Amino acid sequence: PHLKVVTHTRVSKVLFDTSSGIPRATGVEFASKSSTNKVGPKFRARATKEVIILMLSGIGPATQLSRHNIPVVLDAPSVGADLMDHPSVNIRFRGKTGSTSHHFTPHSLNTARLLVRDLLRYNLWGTGPLASNVGESVAFFRSDDQVLFPPADY
Repeated sequence: PHLKVVTHTRVSKVLFDTSSGIPRATGVEFASKSSTNKVGPKFRARATKEVIILMLSGIGPATQLSRHNIPVVLDAPSVGADLMDHPSVNIRFRGKTGSTSHHFTPHSLNTARLLVRDLLRYNLWGTGPLASNVGESVAFFRSDDQVLFPPADY
C-alpha cells in the first residue's frame, strides 16, 4: 500500500520546503502521457528520503540553470559536475543451433510470442535461454589510462 508504480510518466520538477530558510526536497511533480502522447494532469508525490531531478528543479550551477530559464533555488556548482555516461552496446550473436536472444526485447508479434514461450518455459521447468544469466561478459575500462594505453603505442 505504500508503493505505487506509475509508468509512462515524466518528472517535471522536485518540490521543496523552504520554510526553514534552507531548501529541502520533499517530493516530485510528474505528469503521465496518454495513448495519443498528450500530457495528462499533473500529480505530486511526497517523499521523506532521497529525491532526484535536481537541476530541473533549480539546484545546480546557477549560470547553467539561468541559461535554461530554470529558477535557481540553490546555487550548487558541484551538482552534475562528475556526471559520466555509461555507454553500452548490445551485441547479438546467433548460436550454432540457430538460436538468438533477439526476442528478449520484442519488436513484433512473432518476437513477443517467442518471449512468452521462453518465459513459460523458464517458469514451468527452469530451462531455456532465460535460465542463462544472459550477460556473460561485460568490461569497464578507462581509455585514457596512460599505463594501459601508452601514447607511444597509439
